[in-house]
Amino acid sequence: MSDITLEIDPAKRILTGEAAGRSVRSELGLDAVDRGDETAVVRIDTPVVTFSFIKGLVESSIRTLGLDGFKAKYRFEAAPSVRDSIQMNASILTNAPRVPENQG
Repeated sequence: MSDITLEIDPAKRILTGEAAGRSVRSELGLDAVDRGDETAVVRIDTPVVTFSFIKGLVESSIRTLGLDGFKAKYRFEAAPSVRDSIQMNASILTNAPRVPENQG
């Protein structure tokens, strides 16, 4: 299994909002990474990243891969606070009941 490196544009000084997280997820092609054999290093050099942005960025991967699969597939190069937010999101999402798409 090989690593691919994905980088969120460091010119974006604030990453906020779940919709923005989903947009960046799409730009980075994380759905394809989830389906592929490679592992990914995601670089986030932005100083301000909100919990909601992280949720939009990683929720689908966590739901698709499960917590162990997500941790095996992705490594994040980011500030400790951003990595903590990713871990918190992962914990919350794996313990939260799934809401059918037509009811959320």
